[in-house]
Amino acid sequence: MNVELAEKVIAQILTEPERLDMTEWVGRYDPEWGDVGRADGTLARLQADCGTRACIAGWVLMLAKPYARLHGDLIEIMGLTYSTESVAAQALGLGLPVASYLFHQVGDDEAVMALKYLIGSPDATADDLHGFLQAARQDVA
Repeated sequence: MNVELAEKVIAQILTEPERLDMTEWVGRYDPEWGDVGRADGTLARLQADCGTRACIAGWVLMLAKPYARLHGDLIEIMGLTYSTESVAAQALGLGLPVASYLFHQVGDDEAVMALKYLIGSPDATADDLHGFLQAARQDVA
């Protein structure tokens, strides 16, 4: 687990929670206007300082690969195209099953808790993360 990167993502989420959106990789957000558009299929440079809103994977990519260009589920790095999910998983040092669960099954309100759990449990499986979040959800209910 890339703890340093995970902690940067946590800090970003805690600093500006309105810029976390687990429903899309990366989108545009303006605090005065709200949601001003989603990806339109064009390549866009990942910029963390322009009102961008993103999921955990999107923030991982903006913080770890700011030179990359995102095209939906694909990311272009130095002219080569990769799966957005696999590049974000690799940057975090997570196996694809755990990363996939983190990126697709965790809600906005669970993102920080899930990342902190994975920092503390670097060998956790997707099932472990699921069980942890299920227990946390029951504690809240």
